[in-house]
Amino acid sequence: MGSIWSASAVTPAATDRIPVDVSSSGAPSRWTGQNVADAASRIGVTLNALGSINSNTEIDLANGAFVTATITGSLTFTFSNPPATGQGMQFVLVLTDGGSAVVTWPGAVTWTGGTAPTLRASGVDVLRFYTSNGGTNWYGELAYDEQSIDAGAILTGTIDAARLPAGTTSAAGALELATVAEAEAGTDTARAVTPEGVAAAIAALSPGGSPGGSTTEVQFNNAGVFDGMSGTAWDDTNRCLTVTGATVTTSKPILGLSQTWNAGAVAFTGLLFNVTNTVSAATSKLLDLQVGGSSVFSVGRGADLGAGPEGGSSSSSARFIFWGSQSMIVQTGGGSTLRPFAVTSGLGGTGRPALGACVISSGYLGFGNAAANSTPDAYFTRDAAGIIAMRDSTTAQTLRVYGTYTDSSNHVRGSMAASSTAVTLAAETAGTGADNVPLNLNSAGTSPVKAGNPLGYQSYTVATVPSASAAGAGANIYVSDESGGAVPAFSDGTDWRRYTDRAVIS
Repeated sequence: MGSIWSASAVTPAATDRIPVDVSSSGAPSRWTGQNVADAASRIGVTLNALGSINSNTEIDLANGAFVTATITGSLTFTFSNPPATGQGMQFVLVLTDGGSAVVTWPGAVTWTGGTAPTLRASGVDVLRFYTSNGGTNWYGELAYDEQSIDAGAILTGTIDAARLPAGTTSAAGALELATVAEAEAGTDTARAVTPEGVAAAIAALSPGGSPGGSTTEVQFNNAGVFDGMSGTAWDDTNRCLTVTGATVTTSKPILGLSQTWNAGAVAFTGLLFNVTNTVSAATSKLLDLQVGGSSVFSVGRGADLGAGPEGGSSSSSARFIFWGSQSMIVQTGGGSTLRPFAVTSGLGGTGRPALGACVISSGYLGFGNAAANSTPDAYFTRDAAGIIAMRDSTTAQTLRVYGTYTDSSNHVRGSMAASSTAVTLAAETAGTGADNVPLNLNSAGTSPVKAGNPLGYQSYTVATVPSASAAGAGANIYVSDESGGAVPAFSDGTDWRRYTDRAVIS
């Protein structure tokens, strides 16, 4: 038998030839297709090893259809030398660390899952590619691992949930539905809750699924269940809360609030109550503190403060009305009369307070008859810097300083009075107050007491002079009808004697 190759052809090596049997007659017996397939399976296809690659790479199928490569950098693959159109073929690509960098595939590749598969950053992926038109179109698939498939491409079949990633709060995936008991327990962090489970969990929060207590009572956690808070009532129409405390025998504040402020540049507010005053009575209050139903302290809508003694009536209350930062009006008693008093934010001067009370130049400190609730009729006011005055138009004024005082009928006092015609400095007594109280004018040290004008003595007749002993030695008077003519006289402790000759007046 001669060679099956032409004379000019290169004879293949023995391992690459397809063997034939020769019969006894010398006629060759050729292999069947099965014989050829079996031989290919035993011999294998050519290995096309690309090694480690990190730049654009051509897969030349003339070098073999079993391709291996390790990815070490981003690259783009191209395919070349497939069989001619009309002949189908496939090749295998084994990639190591294919997901460690960006791999771009030829545009002619259509993936079975709709998108290119996600490759392992560390590990091996096996891919297959098919063509029947000389590489105009390629079809690719990930050979033996899960891949992302567009949901729209799944038309029939079932999903193996075990092969899906678990869903979390930050990633999509498969979730198991919680049972009603699991929803009520509220401890499972992996299962999804159904509407039935949510409804059951809510119903389990209170006995029978209903709030505790009576209608309008505020709810609280009573050993794990809802219960009504005694003494509370919520008015939902007006959005008002009423709280009635218990009778207590130890200090139990009905409301205890606390907060920590810790920022030097922040102006904090501890309590804020903001009223939109569309219209209200002038006596409306922002705050009213009461004892036994009677107000002891209140804050009116117009920045006035009201205060009164515990259990006091309206006639013993007081009001403080602040106008801006400069003045305050004080009202005592239950009437409408206001007693003005001024407050200033700075008095100035060394040693004076930065904040205090004073009478401003256009105001006064006035006092009235409180029993009659009258307007003020005695005033202190400012005349000038460092000068306090008592004045009221043309009305005479008197300032009194008491040594003793029991009542208006029993006292010892000194007074300084001024009218349009005289200024009087006097010692006055009444009732049980000691009589014959001297009026002393004293200078410091040995300096004399001086009069700026002629000094006049009280005038008497001889018949009306007071007792010389009672007046005391050194007292002086003027006797208008003395026998020798009008003359000043002095007391020696026993008699009144004339200045002129020391003779007893007669």
